[in-house]
Amino acid sequence: LGHAPWGHAMFAVLAAGLAMFVLWQAVLAVLDPGHRGDRRQVKRVLVRLGCLFNAAVHAALVGTAAWRLLILDRSAGNNGQSQVYWTTVVMRSPLGRWLIAAIGVGIAVFGLFQLYDAAVRRPTDRIDLAFTKLRGALIALGMLGFVARGVVFTIIGGFLVDAAWWRNAHHSIGIAGALAALRRQAYGPWLLGAVAVGLMAYGIVQIARARFGEIRADRAT
Repeated sequence: LGHAPWGHAMFAVLAAGLAMFVLWQAVLAVLDPGHRGDRRQVKRVLVRLGCLFNAAVHAALVGTAAWRLLILDRSAGNNGQSQVYWTTVVMRSPLGRWLIAAIGVGIAVFGLFQLYDAAVRRPTDRIDLAFTKLRGALIALGMLGFVARGVVFTIIGGFLVDAAWWRNAHHSIGIAGALAALRRQAYGPWLLGAVAVGLMAYGIVQIARARFGEIRADRAT
């Protein structure tokens, strides 16, 4: 985006939208507006913790890149160095290596839960599809999208654990690094293409969620 016409303006809008997503995940974690009556139950507490972790992961993945491009250096992108920088900072702190490993495990578990959601649960359960003819297509796109996200986040978490194991921050990667790792595998271009389609499918489902999703007010008392 940075090299496209009006690229910085588009990037600023995208960064603002991602910031709103992080804020919304934080609201779900703290207030859980759709489940105020049962938000203290164990299941809802786990869901709220998941939202909090989701907010933290997305903030970490996009926050530094946005800061570098929009504030510090408008002429250069992130080039995948932000995660290396922060991994280095954390590793220099007491117990930093173990903290990086714990974060990596957490991200990998989050990725595995995305795969679980795709296989066991319907990723479109929270979308009211009663008034659209695209129900079947959105369910299929949701499953594909959650699989793609599960693969990407599991790879990111695994590389963070590897960085902690070898005490080498340069082993840590972000989303771009995870996609590059896929491309280096056998049939890499096909794997990369499949994951790319899956990530686009996830984006389409999120747009549908914004259009058809509802906060269940009947449970907000």
